[in-house]
Amino acid sequence: MKKLSIFIALILTLIFLTGCWDYSEIEDIAIASGMTVDLDENGLYLVNVELVDINPSTSGVDLSPLIVEAEGNTIIEAIRNIISISMKRVRWSHGSYVIISQEAAKKGLIPLVDWIARHPEARLTIHILVSKENTAKEIMLEERPFAKIRALEFEKFVKSSHYLSKLPHVEVYRLINQISNKNLYSVLPTIELKDINNKGYSKMMGSAYFAHGKLEGFLDSMETMKYLFILDEIEGGLLIVPTGDNTDDKVSLDILKNKTHIDIDIEDDNITFIININTTVNIAEVDNGVNYSDIEGRSSLKKIAEEFLEDELESFIRYTQKDIGLDIFGFGNMIRKKNKHVWKAIEENWDSIFKEVNVVVNSNIKIRNSEHISKSIKADE
Repeated sequence: MKKLSIFIALILTLIFLTGCWDYSEIEDIAIASGMTVDLDENGLYLVNVELVDINPSTSGVDLSPLIVEAEGNTIIEAIRNIISISMKRVRWSHGSYVIISQEAAKKGLIPLVDWIARHPEARLTIHILVSKENTAKEIMLEERPFAKIRALEFEKFVKSSHYLSKLPHVEVYRLINQISNKNLYSVLPTIELKDINNKGYSKMMGSAYFAHGKLEGFLDSMETMKYLFILDEIEGGLLIVPTGDNTDDKVSLDILKNKTHIDIDIEDDNITFIININTTVNIAEVDNGVNYSDIEGRSSLKKIAEEFLEDELESFIRYTQKDIGLDIFGFGNMIRKKNKHVWKAIEENWDSIFKEVNVVVNSNIKIRNSEHISKSIKADE
C-alpha cells in the first residue's frame, strides 16, 4: 500500500511538471526589442518593430535585427498587423525602447502610454524617446555602429548617460502620473542623427517638453542639464566655468555628486522658491594655466563657480517662466504637498502665477583635488 501511494504521488507530480499553460513554440513567436511610431500622410499610425532574429551559429547563437512595418488606425492595430507580415505573434517582454516622431508626439502620448500600461508583457521601464529627425523610422533604420540590435545600442547609451547628465530618465509610471495631473508637465529624452564621415550615428542628448501629453517644444543639452540640476537628478557630468573675459579662460569641473533641496517661502501673496544646491567636484581641466589647487586659488574658483551656476540656473528659470510658460519643474506640486490650503486658493490660476513667482538659487560647491597633478600646466614664455 505504501509503495502504491508513492507511485501515485510520482505520477501526479509528473503530470503537473510536464507543461505550462502559457507555453508557445519558439517558431511561433517573434521577440520585439523596440519600435518606432510615426504618422503617415493620411494620419494613420505607422509602426516599425525591431524583431530579434535568432539563428544558430558556430559560436552558439547569432542575433540579428529584422525590421517589420505596418500601419493602423490605432497603435495597437498597427502592432497587431505585424502578424500579417511576420506570421508570428510579437512578444514584448524584452522590448526596451520606443522612438516617437514629432508629428505623432504632437498628436499625443496617451495612445502609446495607454498601450504600454495595458499590455501584459510591455515593461513600465521601457525608454520613450522623441525623434528630432523628420521621422522616427529613419533612426531605427540607420546603420548600427556599436551593436547589431538597436535596443542593445540604446541600453549602452542610457547606462553611460549619467556621465553627461544631459538626458532625462522618465519611467512610464511617472509619465502616466504627469499626464494625468493637469499641473504636471513631462520632459522626455530626444534622439537625432549626427553625420560623422558620411555615416549617421545616433545622438541621445537634450529633451522635449509636453503639456497634457502633447509635444510643445525642445530643450537643448545644456538647458536639459540645468533642468536636471533643479530637479535633483544630476548624477555626473561636467560644469564648464568661464573664469575670465577671454573665451579660452575656462575650468572644467567633474561633478562627483550633487544634492538639490527646494524650500518654499509663502508670505501673503508672495511665493519664493529657494533652491539650495550642494555639489562636489574635481578639477578636470584648466585652460588658462592658473593654479587653482592651493588654498587661495581654490577659494577663488569656488566663488566664481558658485556665482556662475546660480546665474545660469536663475536665467534658465526666468526663460522657462517667460518664454516657455510651463511649470516643467513641478513647483506647483511642491506647494500642493506643503500647503494644501494655499494650493487650493491658487490652483486654478497657477499657470499665470508661475510666470511671476520669485526664485533664488544658492550654490555651495566643494572642490576636491585633481587626480594626478596638484598644479595647473602652464606654457613657459
